[in-house]
Amino acid sequence: MGYWIEDFENALREFVLPEGISIAVTKERFNFTFKLRLENKDMGGFTFNSFDNVQDVMESCKTYVLYEYQGKGYAQLMQEIKRYICKRLPLSLVANVSIYNETQIHILKKFGWMEVPLSHRTHMWYLDHRSYT
Repeated sequence: MGYWIEDFENALREFVLPEGISIAVTKERFNFTFKLRLENKDMGGFTFNSFDNVQDVMESCKTYVLYEYQGKGYAQLMQEIKRYICKRLPLSLVANVSIYNETQIHILKKFGWMEVPLSHRTHMWYLDHRSYT
């Protein structure tokens, strides 16, 4: 079956964004890209990649905040958006993160992602939609 852009747009319909901020969703093959925009300027974004034959788990990757918007809480806002989408669809996420990416690890821990060591340099993180209260 899989997901469509409309599934994500509908899941986000009730999410309250700060004034002037919008989310644009696009799809290319098996990837969904979410761009956070302030007055039609890109601020950052993230991508969900789907897996073959797996309906309820996607990979969260390519999360970024442009330099001029860093340190203002937008990476945390994107985590809130991801969590909201996952709860609404329902969908679980996985992410591979370098152990040296301290900022991303701090944010993942804060938002309830579970850590699974893969190697001495990379750990997988898992956000289970069933863990929300």
